[in-house]
Amino acid sequence: MTTVEGQAAAPGSGWRRTHIALAAILTLTGLLLIWGLDRNGFANTYYAAAAQAGAADWRAMSFGALDAPGWITIDKPPLSIWVMSLSVRAFGLSAWSLLLPQALMGVATVGILFATVRRWAGARAAVLAALVLALTPVAVLMFRFDDPDALLTLLLVAAAWALTRGIDSGRLRWLLLSGVLVGLGFETKFLQAYLVLPAFGLVVLVGGVGSLAHRLGSLVGAGIAVLLASASWVVAVEAIPLAQRPFIGGSATGGPLDLLLGYDGLGRILGTAAGRTGGPFAGVGSLFGGPPGPFRLLGTPWDGGIGWLLPLAMVLAAIGLWLALRQARHTSRRDRRLLAYLLWAGWLVTHVAVFSLMSGIVHSYYAVTLAPAVAAIVGMGVMDMWAWRRDSMVGGLVLGACIIGTAWWSSQLLSATRGAASWLGPSVLVLGVVGGCLVAVPSRMTGRLGTWGQGGPGRVGLACALAAVLLGPGAWSVATALTTQTGGDPVPGPVAASQDGVGGFIRGRSGAFGGGGGPVPGADIGRNGLATWLLAHQAGEDWIAAASGAMDAAALPLATGRPVMAMGGFIGTDPSPTLPELQGLVTDGRLRYVLLSRGLGLGGLLAGTIARTRDDWVRATCQAITDASLGGSAGQRASLYDCAPARG
Repeated sequence: MTTVEGQAAAPGSGWRRTHIALAAILTLTGLLLIWGLDRNGFANTYYAAAAQAGAADWRAMSFGALDAPGWITIDKPPLSIWVMSLSVRAFGLSAWSLLLPQALMGVATVGILFATVRRWAGARAAVLAALVLALTPVAVLMFRFDDPDALLTLLLVAAAWALTRGIDSGRLRWLLLSGVLVGLGFETKFLQAYLVLPAFGLVVLVGGVGSLAHRLGSLVGAGIAVLLASASWVVAVEAIPLAQRPFIGGSATGGPLDLLLGYDGLGRILGTAAGRTGGPFAGVGSLFGGPPGPFRLLGTPWDGGIGWLLPLAMVLAAIGLWLALRQARHTSRRDRRLLAYLLWAGWLVTHVAVFSLMSGIVHSYYAVTLAPAVAAIVGMGVMDMWAWRRDSMVGGLVLGACIIGTAWWSSQLLSATRGAASWLGPSVLVLGVVGGCLVAVPSRMTGRLGTWGQGGPGRVGLACALAAVLLGPGAWSVATALTTQTGGDPVPGPVAASQDGVGGFIRGRSGAFGGGGGPVPGADIGRNGLATWLLAHQAGEDWIAAASGAMDAAALPLATGRPVMAMGGFIGTDPSPTLPELQGLVTDGRLRYVLLSRGLGLGGLLAGTIARTRDDWVRATCQAITDASLGGSAGQRASLYDCAPARG
């Protein structure tokens, strides 16, 4: 075991208490993430269908294809799909085989964060940081979901751990490992992985060993590792002609570089695509994350996921950094506590700035990668403020004010919620006021109270303060674990993901994407019999059907076990297949049935010329299926077409 100052410490009662606390927190994390995990079903059917396709075909897995024959891919790099595909291949398709790897990633992330914070800030700060992360609602949400964000968060926290090892040991190999892990994060979700790099680079420049030239050299080496790991899949796929591989979903030309520079890269940040296509949601990104602005993360729908402790973390980051800089004047630039604040405050500020101001597509669940920094800052900051309180009245007053302010903010969030959670608001506020007032009294003044005063009031106050700080997000996390969350834009809390408007079309059960309800046969297969009908009428085609976008196409293969082509990718707006390509597939006998249900949905609003031309040909040339065994309304039945007559 090592203390904050780096000196060896023999294992003792403190060591045992720390590891008992860690074991308890990891157990709590496991319960929150694993208990009733299958209530989310396939969660995001878009990624579930890709995992199913990858489990059925190695080629489809390597590209992240949505269908086993490999016509079109998801609109992300495929690393997270590889993990889920291997699990499905090993254990069969189920909610557990898809989601359990995500939950285990969450437990691992909490454990690695503990190890990382302890190295530079001590065991108590690490225990509190791990507990805060375990009780962060957006973390509970996404580690129970099959989006790529779970793997991305794990990789970035692991990269921070490797960075601290590299700084302490002075060995380049650890910095190279950190760079590779960030690069793997890029292979998971492109540019979002790079948001940690400013903080990482600053830590290397300030805390690295040797001269400035040596530190710059180490930084360059780590940067090369980042780029090599990042470029591997993109370069490999770009080297393969489009005719020999799937069309990359979300791109304009079918290539991953176009996706990176456009819709899923620069387009997310700038709201444009750097002169390229804006992707399927060009101009409507704010429907998901709200309008950009400095307070976006404190408003709906971000507040319930990450907003509970975000103001506290921002204040503690500033105060903690000031305290660390003051201490470093008497030690060195490599003071561990200073490096810890540079790392986590840099991570925090960069993510907050980008998430607040990006004008492209942004979902509130992106904040899961912000959660480790919030947790680390709260853990370190509270412990440092507690230590400051021993020596200064100012320290106690500032800590007390932070506690009361956080309790008030949590009470506002809780009171705004209809239902059982609303009663927690006044309780949190009372706990916060009591705790804040008690910790505001400097410890040197409590000695006048006799034996009980030797830390007694302060410890009681700290216990009340921590309860006030954690009760709100903890209750929200439990509610998240007990509530069914599905769809393409999940939000944590006690209410199943659901919103009105165009954004609601994507969110959870009120939308077609993976939820059910509404006139979307692919999402309501259990009721309208479409899956049963298609299975009964297949004749060896490569795809049991083609559908207008993954919103319809994703649910069908999960129900039938047979490939379904997602024409146009995510919501049907990608330029693939073209009309000649579709006609060729029909003529060659590789495809017979086509499901059109774009109608008034978002795909219909954003559909381009290629999609409209393709759909018009299907309606004009193919025969509408009106078999009553399909179930549903006549309008739903008429959206399925048999294109066999077009072969002639």
